[in-house]
Amino acid sequence: MPHQPVPHPRDLRPALLAAALGPPGAWLAQQAGLTLGPAACSSWGFVTLLVLSPLLEEFLFRAGLQAWLLRRWPQRMGPLSLANGLVAVLFAALHLWRHPTPAALLTTLPALLIGWAWERGAQRLWLAVLLHAWFNGGLVWLSCAGL
Repeated sequence: MPHQPVPHPRDLRPALLAAALGPPGAWLAQQAGLTLGPAACSSWGFVTLLVLSPLLEEFLFRAGLQAWLLRRWPQRMGPLSLANGLVAVLFAALHLWRHPTPAALLTTLPALLIGWAWERGAQRLWLAVLLHAWFNGGLVWLSCAGL
């Protein structure tokens, strides 16, 4: 396997790309059946989906699991690390219990983007949390606006 250059640790371009793809990704997920239901439109739903879920999930998946896997398996598949791929697949698998299969599998895409941005952005947790909240915000908006 040819040697690939290590990305600059402060490259925030992936985060900008992930942010730009958030609203179309949320729409695509909704089309695949990822619905949040009326509870998402309540105050508690907003707090859960825009604050608590991004904080807890990114802490567990990025700062925890992806960081641990990245230290053990730093291999890359093009621009993505093996660790990012494994975490994204696990993230999608855990969404199977609550969402239809196509919608759950689609969560792999934002998970890959967020993981990629997190790695390229010097592993700043706040960056992953904001991107996750941005994607969830698109889903909340689509669900609550009835689009």
